[in-house]
Amino acid sequence: MKNILFILILAFTAITASSHSDYESTKRENRYLKKEIKELRADVRRLEGLILNLMDMVEHKPRHDRGHKKQWACYMNDMRAGGIYGTGSSEAEAKGKTLQSCTKNGGVCFSSDLKCSKSD
Repeated sequence: MKNILFILILAFTAITASSHSDYESTKRENRYLKKEIKELRADVRRLEGLILNLMDMVEHKPRHDRGHKKQWACYMNDMRAGGIYGTGSSEAEAKGKTLQSCTKNGGVCFSSDLKCSKSD
């Protein structure tokens, strides 16, 4: 009888200790997760601020600087079509646009007649 009582007390103690251990573990994990959530929220706020600053910088950037890459420009004088020019982000693109414009205007167009330069 004493043995059964002793076993029951040990089992109850083990269950209680296990429950307490699980409770403490869960409590620690909850604290950790709450801390992690706070840090993530702070990171999100910081990123939102950076995005707003970048958007503000883009909106207030001077117009003449927007999209102004070093561009190529080509021109030619044709007897029929007159003065023709074209621009592009590469020399080939500028030449192509100039020749296309010359052809549209009824000119006699040769790439050897083109004069091209790059803007700085």
